[in-house]
Amino acid sequence: FDEGGFSLTSEGHAKSSYNWSSIKRVVENSGGLFIYIPRWIDCYFWFPKVAFASENDYRDLINLIKARVRKFQTLDTKIFVALGSNLGNSREIIFQAIGRLRKFSREPLLKSSLWQTTPVDCPPDSPAFVNAMAVLIPFPNETPESLLEKLQQLEKEFGRQSKKILNEPRPLDLDLIAFGNEIRASEKLTLPHPRAHERRFVLQPLAEIAPD
Repeated sequence: FDEGGFSLTSEGHAKSSYNWSSIKRVVENSGGLFIYIPRWIDCYFWFPKVAFASENDYRDLINLIKARVRKFQTLDTKIFVALGSNLGNSREIIFQAIGRLRKFSREPLLKSSLWQTTPVDCPPDSPAFVNAMAVLIPFPNETPESLLEKLQQLEKEFGRQSKKILNEPRPLDLDLIAFGNEIRASEKLTLPHPRAHERRFVLQPLAEIAPD
């Protein structure tokens, strides 16, 4: 990549060069860039972000492309966070937590209304839950792991303690349901959330703001 365009070298060492004026569309997602050359219909060159030496090199290229290519499109990664509370003034806690989540999103937060739901797999006589769903757009360099740490810290700030009984009442529960197309399977984090599709208290507020 340079000021004039970019070039590719095939496995057979044949070199092809393209100037910026021949590129009609560039699409960025969380993993990298698709660059569309119109002479090949429905064909994109894929440049993964991890192939660049540094984040700064990648960002420099993005800025160059935006200045040279007429149509540049960003497909934002969407993060889905489920909120729940059944201890204390749950409605107020959820409202305040949504306000705090706004700091984690680089675009205005999309949020559902509040839903009152029956406890599932909780101790007998557990209070009803107040639930909601929020959709965030991550800042550059945010990862599922870094966001999970922020969510867990936020739970503690609202008074959540280490649980003594499974699914006991808590002032604030924040579940990371999905982080774009990211997949995780570790002791700390599983993405997408493995039980979200079984939980009405997740699906109902989710359907309200993301019916598709």
